[in-house]
Amino acid sequence: MDKLTVTVVDIQPIDPPVGGGRLRLLGLYSGFKNNIDATYVGSYDWRGPTYRDHKLSECLREINIPLSEEHFVAHDELSASLGKGCIDTAFPMQGHLSKEYVQAIQEHIKPADIVILSHPWVFPFAKSAIDSTKQLLVYDSQNHEGRLRAQLLDDGNEMSEKVLREAVRCEWELCHAADLIFACSQEDKQSFVDIYGVEENKIIIVPNGVFTSKLMPCESVDEKNKIRERLGLELPTACFIGSNYYPNEEAARLILDVSMELPQYQFVIIGGVGNALDDIDVDDYPNVIITGFVTEDEMRDYLQGCDIAINPMLSGSGTNIKMFDFMATGLPIITTDIGARGIPNKGGNLYVLCERSIESLVFEIKSLFSDKHKQEQLLLKGRREACEKYSWEQISYELGYKLLQKYKKHVEDKPVFFSIIVPTYERHDLLYTLLENIRKQTEKDFEIIIIDQSKDKFDKISEFSDFSMVYFKTDVKGAAKARNTGISMAKGQVVAFIDDDCIPDENWLSNAKRYFEDPAIIGVEGMIEADIYDSETHRVVANVGVEGIGFMTANLFVKLNVLQKIGGFDEGFDNPHFREDTDLGWRALQYGEIPYARDVKVLHPSHKRENVRESANERNRFYVHDPLLLKKHHEKFIELYLREVNFNKPEYWIYFKEGVKRHNARDSLSKFFLDEAVTEVTPATVILELLGDTFDKSK
Repeated sequence: MDKLTVTVVDIQPIDPPVGGGRLRLLGLYSGFKNNIDATYVGSYDWRGPTYRDHKLSECLREINIPLSEEHFVAHDELSASLGKGCIDTAFPMQGHLSKEYVQAIQEHIKPADIVILSHPWVFPFAKSAIDSTKQLLVYDSQNHEGRLRAQLLDDGNEMSEKVLREAVRCEWELCHAADLIFACSQEDKQSFVDIYGVEENKIIIVPNGVFTSKLMPCESVDEKNKIRERLGLELPTACFIGSNYYPNEEAARLILDVSMELPQYQFVIIGGVGNALDDIDVDDYPNVIITGFVTEDEMRDYLQGCDIAINPMLSGSGTNIKMFDFMATGLPIITTDIGARGIPNKGGNLYVLCERSIESLVFEIKSLFSDKHKQEQLLLKGRREACEKYSWEQISYELGYKLLQKYKKHVEDKPVFFSIIVPTYERHDLLYTLLENIRKQTEKDFEIIIIDQSKDKFDKISEFSDFSMVYFKTDVKGAAKARNTGISMAKGQVVAFIDDDCIPDENWLSNAKRYFEDPAIIGVEGMIEADIYDSETHRVVANVGVEGIGFMTANLFVKLNVLQKIGGFDEGFDNPHFREDTDLGWRALQYGEIPYARDVKVLHPSHKRENVRESANERNRFYVHDPLLLKKHHEKFIELYLREVNFNKPEYWIYFKEGVKRHNARDSLSKFFLDEAVTEVTPATVILELLGDTFDKSK
């Protein structure tokens, strides 16, 4: 395959990239690599613009064909009867009126390898041009539209009901016809499963993001002050971003009410949402700036000039791209649960959660403005999270790999039994040894997926051209993230996890395969042996004696469909990565059995403690994640705690205590220390300290 061609279709333009929908289109499809060419075919949801064909990036071409005047007239009549615009939602009913646009999307769909429909509205007119035997059909869902439109259109109007019914039918049909669905969040994914009955294994989470190379904090206080002076920001300032979209209007009107309660602060409402507020008298809100539409540079100035961000969303679906804009710029965030949908708060250190009320928002704004330490904590955490997890540059690059693998699986139809996933970081010599040993496997029905987080590429990959292999180089760090990336690319029935420094027995795969003949078995925990068991001089990795509890990814097999059901690894266990495999194993057990197999063997050579990466000081800090494991799995954690006997090490409690703060696990402690078996072995001084003033919530 010389080049992979992708056609993306929606009814809006991408450029200029204003609003969450257009930003997602640009972010997802402008950074493909590896000989993937994408063509976007869109239109305009307003009169005036003409035909356009231009390049947005090296790999993304945008074509826009105007809708017909007949179409706009029909929409005007419909929107008048509804009391609101609905050119997107009503497109399944009215799209036939824009013949040139429909003809263009069909012409560009036919030669494509992959067809991506962003939003479901065009599907009724696109499906006749799609060849399901040769093309991969993808639904890029920016929301669960059926649920969202029910919120916006369920007003008792007979015509509203008709439009809503058609919209839901359109999305339901696309979900079931699609080979792959992108969901912005776990909540949307579960909603598709629960409401539409979609198979979990064809939905992958592709989050929204931000161009972190373009949007970043000010380099200095002087720079920030100059921006503030230029924008006329004289008071401590909170900002909100929104396009002209009803859920954003709701939030903006709430901010107007809040501003009346907090005259000591300034509020900036940025973007097209300001057009929805043209009924207000701005003189009634002297501490509010309503910008209206802004350019990309103007938006960046406002974000850099403000002190905090607020996102008091009261309705909506999917994730809010504005949250990533705030994070990338280093703005401390106050948000409702709806505004934060799909963005885990990671111990309460990523944003401040407020209730959906004026009183709560007023309280949290006053509290955050008075707490400089909290502001700094949120600033640093938000920027880092944006760069590591929500960077469009990385998301698009990674998505290209995933699409390539899914397309190959779809058209070549060459399934494998095992997908071996190997994360690696700066250990190419050990990776080479591992691959040489995998070559000796008696079972040959496998693919290898290498997620390389090293600075340089693995230069010996060509020596293993006899393997079915995916090699993915990424700058994003984290073992849980790496394995989740591997899972999203896997095509095997069973995923085999192994570390880059392990040596598998030559019958490792063949012995494991026999266990899966029993349908009750959804995974296998293989035996991990060490060559040196002196933990003073070496870091010893083994599961002999603690079998059936740890589920270490140095030797673990889990069915792919189970991994998809449980959402893979919890990335909250990254940085440093620890216990993510135990947590995954415990969650997987709800779907079947994971026996311990002594004949499925891997040798994990012990590493000398003199290596800083393997030193006791470095490894002890990994226990910072034990409180998170306790918080998620109370009973099983107690069993692990008693079997591992880490409670005798003073260093354990140093990092355990830090982890309680990091993961907001205070409420789990009292119940933990009420267990008699726990109190019998735990030093009394530790219990008193953890339950005492050190973790008083008021401090």
